[in-house]
Amino acid sequence: QSDVFEEIEALVQSALDGYRVCIFAYGQTSSGKTFTMTGSRASPGVVPLAANEVFSHVRKYPSREFFFRLSYIEIYNEVVIDLLDPTKTGLQIRSSEQGSGVVKIMGVTEKVVTSVAEVMATVGMGETHRSTGSTDMNEKSSRSHTIFRLVVESRSKDGASGDYRVSSLNLVDLAGSESASKA
Repeated sequence: QSDVFEEIEALVQSALDGYRVCIFAYGQTSSGKTFTMTGSRASPGVVPLAANEVFSHVRKYPSREFFFRLSYIEIYNEVVIDLLDPTKTGLQIRSSEQGSGVVKIMGVTEKVVTSVAEVMATVGMGETHRSTGSTDMNEKSSRSHTIFRLVVESRSKDGASGDYRVSSLNLVDLAGSESASKA
């Protein structure tokens, strides 16, 4: 897990520097995508390692204020579901006007988080709402795509104008392919 994170650590840093970042876990069913993203207590995955990196970064920059909003969604059978409030289904995804490249999920829950523990508790709660099922390759397989999205806002504490940044870190766990013979 740590080897994978070392490969993407600079991308996590880029999100903190004001860039929109998206990292995908892609592969065949039962290849370990979800484990790579979430990991375990003994071997943390990309999500907890990224959360640790984010909050370690905050401590290194006492001259900046940071504000974090976390959303966690699932796309199952082409329906967008808010994993933080599973009563919200069929959410619409829209790109903002003026070609800024910002993508919005209309009506999604965004939880303000201030620590790694809050991030992981929120993700853990969201995981309980995921769609899973049995496949020929895996007894408990995620049957959906999930998107962990952390919106990062920061500004200089001295109030310097033009020093306001909004970015996002999107960690995507794609559903696997059932076609192992074709992979």
